[in-house]
Amino acid sequence: MTFRQIEFFVAAGKYGSINKAAESVRLSQQAISKALRELELELGCRLMTRTTTGITMTDYGNYVFHEFEQLIARRDCISKHVLKMKEHKKEPLSIGMSIGVLHSFPYWLIPDFINSNPNIDLRYEDYMDKVLEQKLADNEYDMAIISGPLFNKEFQTKTLRREHVLLCIPAGHPLYQESHIEMKQLQTQNFVLFSGLFNLHHNFLASCSKAGFVPEIMMTLNDYKSLKEIAVSSESLIIVPESMQDNDSRFRHVPFPDSFLTQDMMLVMNQDKYLTRSMKRFIEYITYVLQDTGAPLQQKLVAGGL
Repeated sequence: MTFRQIEFFVAAGKYGSINKAAESVRLSQQAISKALRELELELGCRLMTRTTTGITMTDYGNYVFHEFEQLIARRDCISKHVLKMKEHKKEPLSIGMSIGVLHSFPYWLIPDFINSNPNIDLRYEDYMDKVLEQKLADNEYDMAIISGPLFNKEFQTKTLRREHVLLCIPAGHPLYQESHIEMKQLQTQNFVLFSGLFNLHHNFLASCSKAGFVPEIMMTLNDYKSLKEIAVSSESLIIVPESMQDNDSRFRHVPFPDSFLTQDMMLVMNQDKYLTRSMKRFIEYITYVLQDTGAPLQQKLVAGGL
């Protein structure tokens, strides 16, 4: 099996036609057909059925097509990585971070890593959790820091920090003065939540389901300031990680009744990801920093910390 055969098969599946696949790779139809027959012979099964109007994938073909697409994407990712290394004389490192994660980490974390590692070309972007997961699966990042818990067998994860989750109660709400709140009291309350693009949303729903009810969700948004304004005007509850607790006098923050609902900051990579030197360095760096967030790494180095 060769990458050329893999490319030909993916092209045939993409266009639904051997003739169009041949045009896309600028080879004859006979050459493509021969390569695909050899591929089927090697695998010992029929991958596609040829018709007068094109081709139709078999069950084997659909499986192989999906796997081959991933191989090509991985190959392209490796090629881009090596090219950047050659062009910049630095090892590239691409990291995605969930929006809001920096609330939990030292504000100087990313700038300090850049300053402490001049041989690494860091590309950093932030998105919502579910967007990051898809981009990570598509190999757009080497790794990502995503708020969890995250349950996805496609990824390998490492918990960097765990936070409690708080119930944000606006003044005037029936629960505002309660000294102790239980899950059953939330069954009749209205909520305004961060959208389903955040894992906290889904983990909250799972917590309510475990307690035997479906919460009444009035609205979902991605902006915390807007959530607070709507919560005040509608006397609704918000769920937030403790790092987002502020001094807004309009709200009271109390621990969420289900202590198993947490906000975990997780370092996430694809299962088969090869660790480059820059990736290993970032993992070492962030693990070390989170042990003691009193000062940036450069200050620690001067003081003999490493």
